[in-house]
Amino acid sequence: MQGHDASHDDHALRPADGDAGVGAADQGTPAERPAPATPADDAASDAVTFYWRPGCGFCSMLRSGLRRRGVPLDERNIWEDADAAAAVRAVARGNETVPTVVVDGVALVNPRPAQVVALLQACAPHLLPDDPPAATGVGGALRRLVGR
Repeated sequence: MQGHDASHDDHALRPADGDAGVGAADQGTPAERPAPATPADDAASDAVTFYWRPGCGFCSMLRSGLRRRGVPLDERNIWEDADAAAAVRAVARGNETVPTVVVDGVALVNPRPAQVVALLQACAPHLLPDDPPAATGVGGALRRLVGR
């Protein structure tokens, strides 16, 4: 059974532009390693491309965190969509590491919600709500008090 691959938890930003040579992924720090293009990821998209698989707790946590922030998601199950699985392997060193998201041609492998939001602010601010949903519960109250 394939799933989350803890050996690749580098939360790397990986350009998905296809301009890298074959050996380029072995050079530099994780944030500098280019990756091949992912199919069907449109820079003018109206949602974050969100690759996931059933039973993935990391996927559930990221999905919940992004939904709480009002981020629109185009969800693609890598176990049911061969193209989605191939797209993830293209940016995750041949592994099917999920969750993986793509924003404006940049892939993040196993990111935190805040990392996705930061990427959206830089690359696709139109995908962020003008008025993010209010945080709820004890954690939400604490975040409101400290301004986060």
